Amino acid sequence: MKAKVYDQQGKEAGQTELSSNIFEIKPKEVLLKQAVIRYLASLRRPIAKTKTRAERRGGGRKPWRQKGTGRARVGSRRSPIWRKGGVVFGPTGNENFTKAMPKKAVKKSILMALSAQAEEGRIVIVEEIKFTKPQTKKFFEVLKKLPVSGKILLILGKDPILLKSASNMPNVYPLVFDQLSAYNILVADYVVILKEVISQIGKIYGKDLKGSAKEEKPVVKEAKTKKAGDNPAFNNLSTGPRPRQRNNVARTRK
Repeated sequence: MKAKVYDQQGKEAGQTELSSNIFEIKPKEVLLKQAVIRYLASLRRPIAKTKTRAERRGGGRKPWRQKGTGRARVGSRRSPIWRKGGVVFGPTGNENFTKAMPKKAVKKSILMALSAQAEEGRIVIVEEIKFTKPQTKKFFEVLKKLPVSGKILLILGKDPILLKSASNMPNVYPLVFDQLSAYNILVADYVVILKEVISQIGKIYGKDLKGSAKEEKPVVKEAKTKKAGDNPAFNNLSTGPRPRQRNNVARTRK
């Protein structure tokens, strides 16, 4: 798969061959959905909080005596069955909503999201962007010259000048290449990637994944027939006729 490369002035500077290990991974809806749910769950914060009977004010004195009144026995006015009582099994504010997912599955989902955007022609490669100091206005002018619109995801290197220049623009979300997620890629209308960053993405997310490199064909070993001498358990067995077994006859007492 080939993609156009643009320079800082917004002009075409040629074409580049996109790696099949990054931009030609067949997307799987189940894996992408799992990655999106995991990302959104990690953003969730526990804000709901209820008070138990121990946290409610009051309830220290027994409402009435244990016996002799004809009423049901009660030990506190803050019982969960009473009005203004404590809440049983309510949210405590310490809930953990994060979801576990294998590391290889997370990396695979990121490559699938990039492949899905590349298939729709929403990947834009920029040769290089260099500033001597953080300048949001100049960075905005660079993006206006590129064929992008809507929500833009910028995949940059670890350059603090570029990150500061792009961090204060509406609908522009800059990320370092090692902080990607499938959700951020899929939500964006266009993904702008620096050309020098593509190799770094392959090293981080394409390593040790099935299909990311040429798979070696498994070597089929010929099945060997086992012989008596191959197993030490059979070494004590003789090849001659089996010895006559002694009949176990019960002895009778005289």
